[in-house]
Amino acid sequence: MQHGLRRPFARALRDAFFIPDPEDKASIEDFLKMKEVSWEHMLFTHPNWLLRRVRRFVPPPEELLPRVQAVLRGYGPLKDAITGLPLFNDRAWNVVEAALENIRRGYYSDPPGIPLYYSCGRDKYGLFTYRCVRGTNGIEGGIHQNIIRRFGSFNAAPDFAVELLRDYTFCHNLRVGTRNRTGSPYHGSFDIWTKNRLCHLLDVTSNSFTTPPLDFDLSGWINGNRYVRSTETFGIMHLPEKYRSHVTVMGRRSSTNYRNT
Repeated sequence: MQHGLRRPFARALRDAFFIPDPEDKASIEDFLKMKEVSWEHMLFTHPNWLLRRVRRFVPPPEELLPRVQAVLRGYGPLKDAITGLPLFNDRAWNVVEAALENIRRGYYSDPPGIPLYYSCGRDKYGLFTYRCVRGTNGIEGGIHQNIIRRFGSFNAAPDFAVELLRDYTFCHNLRVGTRNRTGSPYHGSFDIWTKNRLCHLLDVTSNSFTTPPLDFDLSGWINGNRYVRSTETFGIMHLPEKYRSHVTVMGRRSSTNYRNT
């Protein structure tokens, strides 16, 4: 059975870790005041809406530690109204001590000078919306699981696996990059090589048209062929010869042992 104070505890711990940006908070409070709604009410009833419009930061250890300690020490011993059990058992208290030590070492604080938010534009009320790059949940659920599902349908050899990863990386970066830069989803073909050629032809023949043909309207498209190619590579790393030899020898030994048994 879940403890009755789990949700109040989670909200208190969230607010202990994350401090709203003062300017963003003041801007939202002014807007909410016109709607006759308080910051506290929105944070309780519509936290996702509110926090998407407010940047937050995790303070340095000397400030973060007492904030988190107060929440953990305050809520941990509290008992459930039905079961009479405390929120934290002995195992949880061990986890608490480890977490507090990590806070002391600065592992949970935001790195200084590194922006963790970028603007996604304004909403219908004229308020800025932000996207946070803190954490790894988006990568685990949005990328790794997609790759696992894609590979699950193929018994891919290494060379085919590289091509699958290249295809996924290309399509993913085009979708995400477009949304991050413009705030809008990517629409159109993923055959950018053809789009680059069409863009070049339109540039060459631009003097022949008063308006571009409707079927070839590539306004806003950046022709990548005009830029120097990246020197980055993608694929399976080459193992040094000594490691390849070692793996080959071990493989032969394993095969011999298997046959002998």
